[in-house]
Amino acid sequence: MPQRHEIYLVRVPLRASFDYRPCIVLDVSHNTIVVGVMLVSSSSLYRKAYDFLIPKEHPNFAATGLKKTSFAIGDQIRDVAAADLNQYLGRLEGELAREFDKWIS
Repeated sequence: MPQRHEIYLVRVPLRASFDYRPCIVLDVSHNTIVVGVMLVSSSSLYRKAYDFLIPKEHPNFAATGLKKTSFAIGDQIRDVAAADLNQYLGRLEGELAREFDKWIS
């Protein structure tokens, strides 16, 4: 069962793409729906005032399972069926998880 702060690959439409992309789990409802935030790594799409940066240099980055600096898109919070979570990558831990919680609240 997915847990808050875990990161999975999920295939959902996002802008003009329908690729697999990482998603941070925010909450799980009735073991079937996950509320998640989509992640992307294209720095040209990053909006400092809206998005949450996950820099590769952050001390807690390795636990995420991400390969490069990424960011959570502030206006892309979605309901996703738990069955659609594809591959577990990692999780937000330590200070990175606390920074994310502060940003999302």
